[in-house]
Amino acid sequence: MREAPRRLTLFSNGGLSNRLKVMVSGQVLAEACGAELSVLWPLSGTCKCPYERLFLADSRVRVVAADATRGLPLVFGWGAAPPDLLASRGDVTLGYMSWLVRPDLYPAHAPLQERLGPALGALEPAPSIAERVARFVADHFRDEMIGVHLRRGDFHGARADVCGNTEAALGEVGRALAANPNAGIFLATDDGARTFGEGAVVHEGVRAIMRRRFGERVVFTTPRSLDRDTPEAIEDALVDLLLLRRTDAIIGTAMSSFSELAAFGRGVPLTMTAGASERMLRVERFVRRAGLYPLIIEVARRRLGREPESFFAAWDAVRHAPLIDPIMNRVRRLIRWRP
Repeated sequence: MREAPRRLTLFSNGGLSNRLKVMVSGQVLAEACGAELSVLWPLSGTCKCPYERLFLADSRVRVVAADATRGLPLVFGWGAAPPDLLASRGDVTLGYMSWLVRPDLYPAHAPLQERLGPALGALEPAPSIAERVARFVADHFRDEMIGVHLRRGDFHGARADVCGNTEAALGEVGRALAANPNAGIFLATDDGARTFGEGAVVHEGVRAIMRRRFGERVVFTTPRSLDRDTPEAIEDALVDLLLLRRTDAIIGTAMSSFSELAAFGRGVPLTMTAGASERMLRVERFVRRAGLYPLIIEVARRRLGREPESFFAAWDAVRHAPLIDPIMNRVRRLIRWRP
C-alpha cells in the first residue's frame, strides 16, 4: 500500500513580509520533499487581514483566529535557527518568522534557494490590489523608478538603531539620481504609525523631507490606515510592496523584511541604510551622563551570554529585566521616551 505523504503545517505570527517568507519557503520545501503543505494565517494584531483580501484564494492557506496557533510548536526570537524541514521525517507543525530555506545552515538547501524568487513572484494579488497597483503605475511611474522604503512605526522601539536612516537614504537617492537623472522616486513608508500597540505616534515627516529634496518626482500612496490591526492597513502595505517590486533599484531600511522582499529574486540593486534614531541617541547620551552605561552593558552581557554588538542591543536586552526596571523607568520618564 502506498504510504500517505507527510504534511507540513506552517504559520507565522509576524507581519505580512515575515508571513510571505514562511509561506514561500515552506512551499518550496514541501515540493522538494513531496509533502503536503498547509499554511495557517492567524488574524493577529501584526497582520489582521484575511489572506483572500490580499491574494487569490489558495486551498493550502487557512485563515484562523489569532489564538488558533497558541500552544503550537514555535521557533521564536530573531536569529533563532529553524529545523531542517528537508531532512525531517513525519508530519511537522512549526511557526517561524523568516525563511525556512537556509543554505547557510543546511547545505542540502542550496539548490532550493534559487526557487524562492520565482515562488514569491508567482503569488497573484487579489484583483482589487492588482487594480490599485496598475492604476498607480500608469498615473505616476516614469520609465525608470527608484524605490525607497523607510521603515518606521514599531521600529522606533524595536530597531531604534536603524530607523534614523533618513539622511543616509537621501544620500543614496542622490547618488542613484546622479547616475540616472530622469528617474522617478517611489517612496513607501509607515511614518506616522504608532510605535507599539497603543504606543506613541511618531511622525518624522519623511514624505515632506523627500519632496523638499527631490521635488515632484517623488510619489507615494496615501495609506487609509497605519494601524496593522486593520485589514485596510495590510492591503495598503501590500500595494506599496508590489509597487516597490516594480522599481528598478531599492534603497531600503536595514533589518526590514519589507525592504528585503521589495528586491528579492528580481536582480535589482538593493541598498540597505541605517542610522540611530534621535530617541535612541538621546537615551544613550543620558545613560552615559548618568553613569549607567557600564551597568547596562554588564547586565546585557549576562543576559545575552556574549558582548552586545551595540548600545541598542544592550538596551533592548535589559529594558525589560526585572532587576533593572526601576532604572529603565526613570530613564524613560526623564527623557520622555516610550519604547
